[in-house]
Amino acid sequence: MSETRSGHKQSVSGLAGALIVVLLLIAAIWVLSLSHGRPSVQQAQPIDYSAELTEARNQAPFEVLAPTDMPSGWDATSADWRGAGPEVSWHLGVSTDDSEYVGLEQGNQPAAQFIAERTPADQPAEPVVITDKTWTALTSSDGDEHAFVLVGEGVTTVVTGTAPVSELIVFAESLSPAG
Repeated sequence: MSETRSGHKQSVSGLAGALIVVLLLIAAIWVLSLSHGRPSVQQAQPIDYSAELTEARNQAPFEVLAPTDMPSGWDATSADWRGAGPEVSWHLGVSTDDSEYVGLEQGNQPAAQFIAERTPADQPAEPVVITDKTWTALTSSDGDEHAFVLVGEGVTTVVTGTAPVSELIVFAESLSPAG
């Protein structure tokens, strides 16, 4: 009977030892993954968006806007024309010289739906006059993103981003349907 008992003690202590070793291995892998498994943050690369802009301007049922002159140090980093179907949209993403984001969104979807899909800014702010037009101003609940919205005949235009409001206004002022 004493043999069974000591065998039992050995198997329990062996199991506990193996469990400790496994837990230490898991902890070591977890620590290594923290230091080596994170993707590196890379700056978005500048792009030439002229082909997408030309296609959008040729196909859109509304005047497609784009900046006539990009502020110094600002680069276009994304552009997208979605022209299939009855609902179409144009997107231009820009990185400022301070690595803030500015986005231009235009589409012919219902305005409320389009705005909700294109910006997290949803809290009303004071309207702003840009190029003789009154734009609706919005801010996100955390205050990190601002947007200016202009609803026209068959098109909603949204200028949104994390850049300061003054820079969003400068960008909106630079928008033109030609150029």
